[in-house]
Amino acid sequence: MNMKKEEDLGEIAIDTLARRLYDRCHPDDSFDEMRQRARFAKEDRGLLRDWRAAARSVAQPPESGGPAQAFAGAQK
Repeated sequence: MNMKKEEDLGEIAIDTLARRLYDRCHPDDSFDEMRQRARFAKEDRGLLRDWRAAARSVAQPPESGGPAQAFAGAQK
């Protein structure tokens, strides 16, 4: 499998996770509707970017020694 296809599959997985997270937090709206609005509205483009970033952070474990891990260690 070439790199482009792997990147596309990764983005599909991120969008799937972002959709689940967004739809759970916004019962009166949907990720797909927000994504459609993002084509025209700057605010929705920002929301789409932020929800995708949140999904990436959930999907990818923090690097060892990173700030998230330092925070988690401080909470123990």
